[in-house]
Amino acid sequence: MKNYILFLLLTISITITAQNENDALRYSQESIYGTAKYTAMGGSLSALGGETSAISDNPAALGMFIYSELNITPSLHYTKNDVSFLNTSSFAERFNFNFNNFAYISTQEIENSDWKFISLGFSYKRNNNFYSNTSVHAFNKKSSITDYFANASYGNTLDDLQNGKGTDIAYNSYNNYLIDPLSEDKNNIEYISHFKNYGEEQSQYIKKKGQKGDYALSLGANYNNQLYLGASVSMMNINFIYSSIFQETDPNNKTKSLNKIIYKENYTTKGSGIGAKIGLIYKALSWLRLGAAVHTPVKYELTDNYWYDTYSSIKIDNKNIISDINSDINFFDYHIKTPMKLVGAVSFIFQKKASINIEYNYMDYSKMQLSTMTSSSEFDNSNNKINELFKASHNIKLGGEYRWKNLSFRAGAVFLDSPYKKSTINKNAFTLVYSSGIGLNYNLFYMDFAMSYTQRNSYYFPYEANNIEAYKLRENLYQFVITTGFRF
Repeated sequence: MKNYILFLLLTISITITAQNENDALRYSQESIYGTAKYTAMGGSLSALGGETSAISDNPAALGMFIYSELNITPSLHYTKNDVSFLNTSSFAERFNFNFNNFAYISTQEIENSDWKFISLGFSYKRNNNFYSNTSVHAFNKKSSITDYFANASYGNTLDDLQNGKGTDIAYNSYNNYLIDPLSEDKNNIEYISHFKNYGEEQSQYIKKKGQKGDYALSLGANYNNQLYLGASVSMMNINFIYSSIFQETDPNNKTKSLNKIIYKENYTTKGSGIGAKIGLIYKALSWLRLGAAVHTPVKYELTDNYWYDTYSSIKIDNKNIISDINSDINFFDYHIKTPMKLVGAVSFIFQKKASINIEYNYMDYSKMQLSTMTSSSEFDNSNNKINELFKASHNIKLGGEYRWKNLSFRAGAVFLDSPYKKSTINKNAFTLVYSSGIGLNYNLFYMDFAMSYTQRNSYYFPYEANNIEAYKLRENLYQFVITTGFRF
């Protein structure tokens, strides 16, 4: 049983050297990014239509265009992450500038036909933003990162580690005097922390950057000004960069042997996948529109590059032993399959002066899957954990708009359900988004402004070990968006 527990810890703790369920979730989730109008109205436009970012949710939105259009949307993001770990608070901030959306729509009127307009669109929409900094700090009286190293070294024989073999993390930890074998038998495969006591000062600084983008080619049509159809093919692009510096010191000499440990992790993920979407909007009444769409699963082909560095200064027999060992740069190719997405929406129109929009979408995150280029058996453990941890997510978007002369006043709110089951620590890790904005419309030219606030609470373990507590992370994202567009 002890061996099984150690093996289980190994499989769920090494985020740097193994692709796992956390990667599948990261590349499956989306948030509210797009044009200023889309952002201000909480992305709730799948029934209202006629908006370029809404095409990403429901391609039938393209069928409602009666002009050709070109627009671009730069944005400024400010992220503040608040952390509480072992009764100690810390925070980190980050600014970044990017482009949320670019779109070109070509619309052609069809004369003497029930098909009134046909539109072809090319667009880019940022579906997720990975930029953030996180700082964690506390005194830990219950565990050390060396416990994680010991668990992650399970399965390596002592003979291998003494002769330059074994996994990088096991070899580095053993030869940096951070872990000890459970026995001196050359066939030993279990390890423990070198430290007999705890009380170290721990800090971790995490930097993330990158994005998930949707490059779409879309076709939309208007049938008799009542039924609007659309379809699109999307090239989904992933670019993610992660770096972490974990430091452990012993200013109060609790361990009797630790001076300093610095453990640096780095990895990048790049890749792409193809997906398709179909949708419709039906104008049931002059004041009522109904929308629906289906998004196929996306199968990403991804490549990870990862490496790490372990520096240690340890006191042994009254001598300071300093070691700094770098891992090789490792490469790994794999697939991630995201869940299907279903969209349903309704829009209420009030004399063309105001609208109230409600959108629901459904994604079953337990359907995510990891695989190699040839099979999924190598990821059996991660895929089993996906089934154990994740559930279907029910998401609600609300938005409203009021027009006065050439001004539009907008507001929105979004609830993104936690993807985790009720039995997990992150069962309440839902996301809330509040937004507002204003639009200026001069017929063939328009300019829109929006701001949004996104908030999510979740829990993370700095490493996996017995008696380690999770830290609470409160993510706060402020987004400022401007869209400039031309109709012709």
